[in-house]
Amino acid sequence: MATNQPSNSQTSLQKASARLLQYLNEEKLLPPARLPSGRELAMLWGLDFSTLNRSIQHLTAKGILRREGYKIFVAQAPGDFFQLPPIHVICPHAKTFTGATEIAGLYGSRIVPIEWNSHAYRSEVRQLYQNGSEGLMIWTSNTNIPVADLLEKFQMPVVTLGNSFPGCSSVEIDSTLAGEMAVTHLAELKHTEVACFSARELPWNETFTHGYAKACDRLGLKTSATRIITSEIRDLVLGNALADLCRSDPQVTALVVADVGIGKCLLRAMKGKIALPDKMSVIVYGDADEAATTDPPLSIVAQDAYLMGKYAATLLYGHRLRFERTGQFPKPERLRLDPQVIARASTAPPHKPIQAAKKIATSPSVEPKPRLRWPSSLKKRRALVDKIWNSPHPRTTKISAERFAPVDIRPYANRSLSRYNSWLGYVPLHMPKTGPQKIHGVLFDIIRQKENQGHASIVMRSHHAHGPTLGSQVDIPLKAHADAIYFLHGCGWAVDHTPIGAYHLHYMDKTSASLPLIPYGFDPSDAALQEQWRNESNIQDWWFNFTQFNNSRARHLVVAEGGDPEIRELYLYTLEWLNPRPEKLISHLRITSHPDATATLGILAVTLVRPEPMPLDR
Repeated sequence: MATNQPSNSQTSLQKASARLLQYLNEEKLLPPARLPSGRELAMLWGLDFSTLNRSIQHLTAKGILRREGYKIFVAQAPGDFFQLPPIHVICPHAKTFTGATEIAGLYGSRIVPIEWNSHAYRSEVRQLYQNGSEGLMIWTSNTNIPVADLLEKFQMPVVTLGNSFPGCSSVEIDSTLAGEMAVTHLAELKHTEVACFSARELPWNETFTHGYAKACDRLGLKTSATRIITSEIRDLVLGNALADLCRSDPQVTALVVADVGIGKCLLRAMKGKIALPDKMSVIVYGDADEAATTDPPLSIVAQDAYLMGKYAATLLYGHRLRFERTGQFPKPERLRLDPQVIARASTAPPHKPIQAAKKIATSPSVEPKPRLRWPSSLKKRRALVDKIWNSPHPRTTKISAERFAPVDIRPYANRSLSRYNSWLGYVPLHMPKTGPQKIHGVLFDIIRQKENQGHASIVMRSHHAHGPTLGSQVDIPLKAHADAIYFLHGCGWAVDHTPIGAYHLHYMDKTSASLPLIPYGFDPSDAALQEQWRNESNIQDWWFNFTQFNNSRARHLVVAEGGDPEIRELYLYTLEWLNPRPEKLISHLRITSHPDATATLGILAVTLVRPEPMPLDR
């Protein structure tokens, strides 16, 4: 019978993890039993606390333990856990992870979001299989991937999201119905001349446009039924297509758009030329939260990404259990979810043209000012973004400018901000300004990446970020006194409220002080914990779907692409750390991460606050 007794060949982390598993088995602890604190266990077993804390993080990532703040609970009995390895998910929607995680908790398992190279999918799936993956949920537009072959070869259940693959179970939104619902919404507003924009690369292109044409025929909009423009998702191409439509069919008063991204491109093309919804109404299909960030907010036929994740995880675990019992997977199942219409400010009844007799004469030398037809939510949001950037940490209002000392982190930067698949994930981070600038009352020096070999941030190693240039420890020499240290940082894939790393001050006398980095993560299932989590957290995921917060130490700021929240809105945090030993000379700052943690840490700038100068004797 196998035991969890540590062997001499194991690393300190493996020994600590094995000791924890041994303790769970000996005490027969089952969910939801609570463990003693990490410090108590470290003292009990004579282990280093930092090592034991890493082993707790390691077992938390595996789903055996779970944390609520600083409390540690059993999430899954170890013996059962190893029969239920994690489910891996490839999907851009954070709400899909939330739904899938809820089901995984019922099976004592966990959901692990991953990135992968779709051009090397066989080796990617083989690696997941070798690592004991329970299954794969995948959202991809590459319908040429032979998912059924992978399922048969690796005996791994696969559920596709958003679109179906032959021989494979899927959870889809009924995109044909979505196209019909979009047209019906416009028809109820009395629009009779409509056009549809779509793109060939969209997996639901054919079904959505079919639903659009079907609804037009049913409602008697015969000319609109054939008015389907299939284009590339690029600003210039879509702008030209829209201009051509306005010239050839000036009677069109509404657009049905097959994707939020296309809708945003069209809005940029209309800006200053076509007023919404007075001259043109627009309804899109896709994610409700993303469509709410535009000006005006886009009406939408919404996908429920949360339910997709929940149903997909239910299918996967059902397939896995069936295979364990019978040696065969069940027949593929295809679930279709009904979309939902959410009416917003981008759709309204068609505007009645102003009669020529009522035209107001103006002087040829004076151009009339455009009249605003609706309150500009974008203008208000821009003003709020500026206010957020300029809202200082309270202590900084009493610190003179010469006391701020930005730390030069350029030699340690290892990733770009502006390229895709850099920074913390797929999407780049477009900082509006670089160089010295004040954020939350702190003078930071943000790296100009063109002057630093294309590198503008320090990204730490994690489960998602593990390139050859990424490490789990970075030491930055300081050799200075400081009253406080401020960090400009962010993180990605922060689904859990558990430590992802730490900042450490090492003093010249060989002593040190540490500050764990704890993201807020997804909202707790118990609403009563929200305030506690806000107070405990000092960083949060940069993606727009995550709850953002402020507390006495950490403040969030909005990073809008090109300064325009309509395009994309992401988040960073500034963190204030008061030096616990300001009288000591600091040798260096050490940044550490947990390589097994799901979340990825990224640092853009660090600033010291020098001690206040002593007054000169007269």
